[in-house]
Amino acid sequence: MGDVFIARQPILTKDQEIFAYELLFRSTKEQGAYAAIDGNKATAQVLENSLLTIGLSELTHHRPAFINFPSEVLLSPFVLELPADEIVVEILETVVPTPEIVARCRLLKERGIKLALDDFIFAPEFQELIELADYVKIDFRLTQGEDRWALVKRMARHGLVFLAEKVESRAEYRDAVDNGYSLLQGYFFCKPEILSGKT
Repeated sequence: MGDVFIARQPILTKDQEIFAYELLFRSTKEQGAYAAIDGNKATAQVLENSLLTIGLSELTHHRPAFINFPSEVLLSPFVLELPADEIVVEILETVVPTPEIVARCRLLKERGIKLALDDFIFAPEFQELIELADYVKIDFRLTQGEDRWALVKRMARHGLVFLAEKVESRAEYRDAVDNGYSLLQGYFFCKPEILSGKT
């Protein structure tokens, strides 16, 4: 038997109550950040460790699990079998919205799986994915001032939830809440916690 590791970082409501967790790849207990390995392998490892080894209920206490999905994993057949009430598919910013990707996201939505756009920066070619998304994550390290609320104003529609990520100060927390962000995540609240299990 060997040890496996996974990190989780809470996603909070405006009242700082836990809404969900983002599950992140880690290869050791000491590792404080993502190690540079292939993104597809990292996602596959997170799914294996969370679904088969440690268990989602143990990791998230029956709250949604946000997990990063690069293109290759997003298009793999097993994604269609993910538990729709437990996992939110985070579409990475590196994913190109090809017709194949858009079609897969539509199919995931039909199966009840929620979608999040990660580290989102608006571009017209993402319009179809915006229409399918349930969550849009805006990186507060990459956006400043008016850009943060301009994105919310531009894309606002019924049912679309905006998540401010990498919030690192009380001022950023207040800025997010005041400008239409319903969910928050970042070091101001909590750093990722590393959990382990046995293969």
